[in-house]
Formats: sequence, structure tokens, C-alpha cells
Amino acid sequence: MSNEASPSYPKSAMIAALPEYRGFLIALSRHLKRRGTQIHWYVSTQQERAYYADGFGDLFASINTVRRLHKTALEPIPDQTDVVATARANERRLGITYNQIIMSNRHLGRGFALGGFGHPRSTFSEFSTYPSILHAVNESIAYWEGEMDRVKPDVIIHCGKVAAVIARHCGIPYRTLVQSNYRNYHFWGVNEFHEHPMFEENFKAPRDGGEAITIQEPYDTHMQILGRWTKQLTLGGTLKDLALLVARRIYWRLKRYEKARGYFVSEELKLLWRRYVRLRELNKLTHPLSSLDGTPFVYYPLHIEPEASVQLMSPEYFYQISAIAGLARDLPAGHVLAVKENLGGVGRRPRDFYRQISEFKNVILIDAFEYGLNCAARSAAVAIITGTGGFEGAVMGKPVVIFGRHVTYGFLDHCLIVTEETQIAPFLSGVLSSGFNGGQARRDGTRFLQAVVDASFDLGEFNVTKPDDAKLEIATAAAENLVRHLHLRDPQAPPIPRAAAMSPATARD
Repeated sequence: MSNEASPSYPKSAMIAALPEYRGFLIALSRHLKRRGTQIHWYVSTQQERAYYADGFGDLFASINTVRRLHKTALEPIPDQTDVVATARANERRLGITYNQIIMSNRHLGRGFALGGFGHPRSTFSEFSTYPSILHAVNESIAYWEGEMDRVKPDVIIHCGKVAAVIARHCGIPYRTLVQSNYRNYHFWGVNEFHEHPMFEENFKAPRDGGEAITIQEPYDTHMQILGRWTKQLTLGGTLKDLALLVARRIYWRLKRYEKARGYFVSEELKLLWRRYVRLRELNKLTHPLSSLDGTPFVYYPLHIEPEASVQLMSPEYFYQISAIAGLARDLPAGHVLAVKENLGGVGRRPRDFYRQISEFKNVILIDAFEYGLNCAARSAAVAIITGTGGFEGAVMGKPVVIFGRHVTYGFLDHCLIVTEETQIAPFLSGVLSSGFNGGQARRDGTRFLQAVVDASFDLGEFNVTKPDDAKLEIATAAAENLVRHLHLRDPQAPPIPRAAAMSPATARD
């Protein structure tokens, strides 16, 4: 096979290793390399670098240990005046505040996880300062700009918020692997917000008749993770996880692994026990979905915090209690708000989080083990910041009130994006009235699901709980999909010519 890159395939790619998709990304890299792409691989620790160098060294043009934000935030800082001046200059140049970057980091941005106060603390969250965090972002920006100047990538995959911001500024395609929320289909989001212009384009395109696809059950990855949570949240599962955590931490320390210096082990142990205890407390406040038979309700699924679905994908709105309070305030008489916890959020919430929600007389907490798909199906409407619950509601033709700005289904007529507080009441009044066109919404939802599937690819039997088990065949469709959509423009990119956007350091020859 020729060593020259295929005209349709990228000549170079920067790819960050993701543990949950490790095998798939290796298979993808193999396929891309066979088509002439040089792969530059990015990892978090020296131990990871050694692992990939030993097992897959011939696959990569380079293996690089990222200069991580939270680790750099513990380093001594130079002159604080210079740090602030550099930060302000970068903010003006890149069009984003450092705080929007920081909020997506679980360690340095934990203050923005308003519903995740119980998330474990770490050396990075406790010993960093605001000036040191500014310095860390300065260094991270310098690192990624240097890498883009060195590699001159045609695509960047999964390299984090800072890399995504710089890529957007420089006009370099940035892609992230996203679950399509249907079976085991995935798509390549064109930015860190998981947006994809082809969804709306496919939806609006003329379509021949054919058998309509529908969502009959939760998507594969959700079921895989749910099965793991169900086992872990029992007493036996909790005790097993406590023992494994201690053993793993001892092993990491003996091996002097960098990841042993992250979260405090006492904090992780407390979370494991707290999630078991808090789930029992939550169960005393919840009701089965069947208790709402005959009662019209709006379904609100809680998001885990800190989590990408809130702190990364919805920087404009990330206030879950405020969303619940606003919905409870503006619901028409006779309707209730049904709130369901995400099992991954149990143990991370502030102490009286659930009790505070239950104080609203028109709010009911639903059993956390109910399928969100069933809750959406039986609801009169769905309310969401981002995430699967809103997608499933939109596909089923349910009206969806959305507090986020970057959901993939926001263009549908039965999906309403809240940009001002005063919109909540009229939105709810409209979608819960007899004038709502449910038939058209269902037809649009079905058409939208097909549009998503048409832009996606199937990962088949790949299972995120067994990330190393991935066949090369599944990467073929993913790579072809990546290349076919590589021309797509990031909707968040500024409307200026690429050459004008790029800095001299990152401009291509």
C-alpha cells in the first residue's frame, strides 16, 4: 500500500486517549494509518505513555504527555501581573473567558458544580489558587498552540476544552465521539458541545417513504452503565468497591503512579459509602412512576454533577435547582413536575438536595431506577438542560423545554429553548395546552431520529465496560464517517475567513 495519504483522508491527526473507548480509538488509529494518516497520540500520565509505547509504539508518529491544567495549577507561578496580562490577552484573542474554560474541569472548576458538592476533593482542587489557575490555563494554551504548530493537524479528536477553543479559533476541525442515544450508534460531534450540522440538514432534506425507526428501549451504553450501577449500589457492591479502591490505591502508590496523587483516598471512600446511604434516604422520598397515573406531569431528569452534560456543554446555564424552581413556579394548575435522579449523581449532591426539591408541593421525586425513556413516554412534556431525556422526548414527539443552548434537537418546532426566565411560563402554557399539535411533533420526532441515524455509525457489539475489546471492522465505518463529514463547520466558529482567524504560530504553510 502506498505511504501517501489518500486525498480524502487527513494527513495528520491529533487524538487523545479515552479510557472508556480505548480499544475503539486504537482500531480507528490503525485504520487511519493504513490510509496514510500520521497519528499523534495524547495521554495524561507517563505511565499511560509507557503503556501505549510498549503495546502500540509502531502505530503512532508521536506519543505525548499532555501538560494538564490541574497539575500545572500546583506549580509556582511567575510574576502575577504578567500572568493576568497574558490571561487577558488570551481571552480577547480566543473570545472566551478563562472561567468558562475552568468550569469544565472537575478539579479546578468544582465550584461551578452546584449540585455536585459531594464530588471528591483532590490535591488540585484544594491547593490551587486563582492566580495559579490562570497560570495553568496560560500554560495549557501555550502547550496546545505549540502542538498544533508542530503537528499541523487536519483534525483534532478528543483533546479537551482548551484544544477545542484553539482549534475553533484557528479553523482546524475538532471532533468528539458522541453517543447517538439510539442502540449503539455514535456520531462525530463537530465541537466540544457535541453539535452536528447534518442532523438539521438531513431532517430538512426530501426523504422517500420507508419503515420508520423508533426508540423501543434505552440506548446500549446507558444499559451497560446502568447494569454496573445496579450492582455497585448494593451493600455487597459497595463493600467490594471500598476494598478494591484501597487495594488499587496501595498498588498505585507502590508503583509511584501519577494518578495516585489526584483525589484524596479518604474523599473517594466517603463517596462510595455516601452513595449507598444517600440512595436509601432518596428511596424514602421517591414514588414509582405508576403513582402518577392520571396526573399530567412534566418530566425533569437530573444531571450528574460535575459532568460534561452540564459544565462543558451548557456553560450558559448550569443551575439545576433554579431550573426546577422556575418550572415549579410556572406550571399550570393541575400539573406536577416529576424529577428523577441519575444514579451517578447519588452521593455527590449537597446534604439536603433531595429534601429541598421535595418541599415544592407540585414536585414529585420519581424512583431513580425507573427508565428515563418510560418517564418521558408517559409525560405531558420534558424539561432538560441538555442530555438524553430531552433527546428521547423530542424523538417521541413530546414538547421539550430546554435550558441549554447546544442541544442537537433544539431546531425542532416542538422543542423550545429558554433564553430568558420570563419565557418559562408561556412555554409551559403553550406546550401543555390543547392546541399543541402532537401528531406533527411525533412525525417530526421520527424524522429527526432517522436524520441522526443517517449521520451516525454503528459500533456494533462494542461495550464501554469492556473498552479493550474492539474489532478493526467497527473502526472502518467510523473513519469513513469522520472523513465524509470533515468539511462540516463548527456552528460556534466566528464568521470570518480561516486565514484571518489563525495566528501566525498555527497557520499552515
